[in-house]
Amino acid sequence: MNDADLFSGIIGPVSWPASLRVRRSDMVAPSSFETRSKPNRRPMMKTSEIQCFTKAWLRSFRPTIAMLACLLSSSCDPGKKWSSGDYAVYSIGSIEDQQLGREVDSGNYIGRVEATVIAAGADDTWIVAARKGPDGSRLFYYFMKSRDDGFMNGEDLVEGPFDEAEFAKRKREYALPELQYFYGGS
Repeated sequence: MNDADLFSGIIGPVSWPASLRVRRSDMVAPSSFETRSKPNRRPMMKTSEIQCFTKAWLRSFRPTIAMLACLLSSSCDPGKKWSSGDYAVYSIGSIEDQQLGREVDSGNYIGRVEATVIAAGADDTWIVAARKGPDGSRLFYYFMKSRDDGFMNGEDLVEGPFDEAEFAKRKREYALPELQYFYGGS
């Protein structure tokens, strides 16, 4: 029983379209198919040629690969200007975006002093910072590390801004640490 007989019993006589009919003359025997040459085709590379090509390619990029490996494996973060424990002055983009924040996990910070931070300092008790104000003046901030639970809003935790005279008074009163200037001079 062939397909035509099977379908003719179900839906009546079937006439196959010419596009679906295959003539024996169109069929190619496997032996003649394998021996036919295909025009405009490059022969495949041998395994040894592929290995030589790969080795040569890797050799030409060896300095670049070594440099990338060093950069990726270094633990130094080029965006950090200052750090003390979990606290760091980090840059999001340009130097004008430097902020002081607390690192909550690798590379993620909770802001404590907004941009542009130009100096910071720390001891066992205090964090101090100075930033450039909108008019170019220096504004000073400080807060107690023990009050920072890591999830507090910076505005609730940080004291400031203060001008230079008021900050000098509070520095003497609370024995605040020295500032380390890294942008904009002392």
